[in-house]
Amino acid sequence: MVSQVQSEILYFRGEFDKALEIAVMQRDVARGRPADTLLLLYVIFRCYLAMGNAQEAEQCMIEIIKVSKTSPECIAPYQVVRGWANLTTGWSGDNPRFYDD
Repeated sequence: MVSQVQSEILYFRGEFDKALEIAVMQRDVARGRPADTLLLLYVIFRCYLAMGNAQEAEQCMIEIIKVSKTSPECIAPYQVVRGWANLTTGWSGDNPRFYDD
């Protein structure tokens, strides 16, 4: 839990590389605990997006989908993650939305 919070704090401070490092390490430890894994993948996903690494972000989203399909307790959190991704990236299948302001 401490590492999860630490990676979130680092992400929000803009220290994406450090947040990513901690989240990846914790994800490996959390294997077998789907809810924890999904939360860590969400941090990893956001870090990849913030760092401009779309390929890794896409692979991370695929991993998030796999976790949610195999673990019913992860469906609701997945919907939150997907809603955030759709809103911020336009990955909903629609054309991305661009605003001038």
